[in-house]
Order: sequence, then structure tokens, then C-alpha cells
Amino acid sequence: MKENDDGYHIDHVFSYENKYDSQEQLLKAYASFAREIDDVSETGIMENQYGPEDSGSSTLENNTNVTLAVDYEDEYGEKLGIETGLKFTIRDFGENLNYLEDKYENDYQEDIYAAYLVTKYDLTDRFGFKLGARFEQVETKANLSGPTTHDSTNIITKIFDLAISESPFNNPYTKVYPSAFLLYKLTERQSMQFGYSKKVNRPNRRTLSPFPNNTQDISRLRNGNPYLRPEYSDVMELSFSSNSRKLNLNMSSSYKNTNDVIMWWDRDYVTFDTTTYEILTAGNAENSKSINFNGNIMYRPMPLASIMVWGYSWNSTISDQGEADFNGNSRGMGFGGRLTLNIPTIARIELSGNGRGKMKITTGSIPSNYRVNLGIQKSFLKNRLSVTFKVNDLF
Repeated sequence: MKENDDGYHIDHVFSYENKYDSQEQLLKAYASFAREIDDVSETGIMENQYGPEDSGSSTLENNTNVTLAVDYEDEYGEKLGIETGLKFTIRDFGENLNYLEDKYENDYQEDIYAAYLVTKYDLTDRFGFKLGARFEQVETKANLSGPTTHDSTNIITKIFDLAISESPFNNPYTKVYPSAFLLYKLTERQSMQFGYSKKVNRPNRRTLSPFPNNTQDISRLRNGNPYLRPEYSDVMELSFSSNSRKLNLNMSSSYKNTNDVIMWWDRDYVTFDTTTYEILTAGNAENSKSINFNGNIMYRPMPLASIMVWGYSWNSTISDQGEADFNGNSRGMGFGGRLTLNIPTIARIELSGNGRGKMKITTGSIPSNYRVNLGIQKSFLKNRLSVTFKVNDLF
């Protein structure tokens, strides 16, 4: 198989900031425009029940993202502060696919109009709270079009036909995402926070494309799902932080309840000409509950040395009444660290490592792994020139 990829990507960002000659007021605004065009062509030979067959496809992606935002912050006295703002996001993902002399078009549009308000109030020098809410009006449209009759057919065209039969997909919705946090200062350097927030995670471009990522290899068929719904989470979190000149410690633990969970390992089976093919795609599971922990420690035993250690873990349960492969548990943990030494007039040495324990997922398990990296930086000519030597994955 031969593949050719050609295209371009442009980004423009305009920002504005005004402090009004004050420490309390701040106005920020920005506008961004991103445009990406990507032309990918594949040529090769596909095996079928009649023997080898010349096959090829070309995909033209045209993606546009426009964002407009304005934020305003102000403080009223020493106890009350507010933050408010507006944000408009317009996304358009377009794909044109030519396959076996047939033309298919996929157009995904998502317009998000949001407004938010956050209020922070200190009841005492040590105790305070923060309340907020974000309002969103969202318009989501997915339209997949193409021919319904073909001169030549195979499992790829069957997948396209099934996707087109579900088009168009319109999912307008209005949501409010509240948040509430209690803040408590144990000392000047130590604090705790407990909070609740409702969050949204929308499907990204990779999970939305209905076209297989490889039209030549029918033994491994994988494509996205333009009809995915966003997932919504209720999150409760408890965090602790302690900061001093030598030691910084941050730890947090959270409980997360998610509905309409976006899953990548949705296994569907499609039969074409008496042969059943396994299709790996994305779907929405009914519910997921998880407990998460993460923490990091930064220790400076001396001015020229620092040690950083971090870790995380999770344990989740996924359930769905309609899809059997969405039911299961997943758990795992990861860790890492970095040692940095600055030796005057000699070099800067950095030894780092990270790893992950054996990970249990819904469809099985993933073996553990780890890696250690070494970097040495030497400066010359009064720090005007530096040379870095780096070795990745020492073992």
C-alpha cells in the first residue's frame, strides 16, 4: 500500500488585555481562527473472494475552528471577587472521500454559545467558598451523504451504507454546569479544598470520522462515529497542598460519575457476502463510576538539586444494558520521578523515569512498562552556547 499526505494548517490569534490601572479589575478578550486542509490518498490491492483487486481512495479534510471569548474579573473589598465571561466556539469538520469511483461527504458542525459566572467569598481569613455556573447552548449537526448503489461493493461500501442510513443527526441541547468549592487554609502554607462540579467532554475529531482509517486492510477495520453524544460527569474532589521553600506537596482524590461515556472499543459485527467482519468503532456506554488519586512531591534538599516524584491511580466500573462489550472494570496506576543536579562550571544533569503498572481494561489487560532517561547539558562561552546529550530509555 502507498500513502501520500499533503496539506497545510494556519492559525491566527488576536488578544486584548486591560487592567484599568488597578489590581482588582482585569478585562481579557481573544479571537482565534484555525483552518486545516489535508489531502490523503491511498493506493493498493485488496483481497476478496474473487482474488486480488486494485483499490484506492482519496480523502480531503477541511476543518475550521473559530473561537471568540471575553472575560472580566473584579474584586470588591478584601473578601468578594467575581469572574464572568462569554465564549463562542464554531467548529466545522468536513471530509470528502473518493472510493471506488464513488464520492462520499461527511460534514460535522458544532456551535457552542456559553456564558459563565464565578463568585468567590472569604468568610474568614481561613475559610471561604467559591460558587459558579456555566450556561451552554449547543447546536450539533452531522450529515453523511453518498450513493446508495455501487458498481463495485465490498465491506467498506457496506460500512458507508450503514452510516448513511442513520444520517442526518441533529443534537441541539441546553445545559447548565454548576460548581461549588469550600476552601480552608490550615496554615499560611497549607490548604485544603473540597468541591463538586459538573463537566462535559465532547467527542473529538478522531472519534467522529465515519471513514475507516485504512481502506486497504479489511482485516483491521476501525472508524469513528459521527453520531456520538457528549459525556457528562459529576465530580467530587478533595485536595491538599503544602508549599515551603524546600518541599511542595499536592495530593487529590476524586469520585466521578459519568453518563453517556465515550468508548473507543465498541466492537460491531457486519456480515457481507457470508463473511462476518469485526468493526472497531466508538460508542456511548450508559454509565461509569470511578475513583481517582494523584499526587506529586517536589523536594529541594539544596539550592542546586531538586527531586520530583509523582503518581496516579484509578479504579472504574463501566456498565451498559445494550452493549455487552461496554460492561467491565478498569484499573491501573502510574508513577514517575525526576532528579536534577546543577553542578557549577561543569554541567546540568537530569535523570528521569516514568512507568505504569499492569492495567486492567474492559476488554482485557495491558502489560506494565517503564523507562528511564538521562540528559546532560554543558554550557560554554559564558552560557552563550550549550550542548545537550540525551539518552532515552536507558534500559
